[in-house]
Amino acid sequence: HDRRPMRRRSSSARSPSSPAYRRYSNYRR
Repeated sequence: HDRRPMRRRSSSARSPSSPAYRRYSNYRR
């Protein structure tokens, strides 16, 4: 999902503030 950088930001608001999601975001960053 590196094709749409804008989706990464939208994903944050769409997905819940879960610990797993944060870890995934950190790993991609």
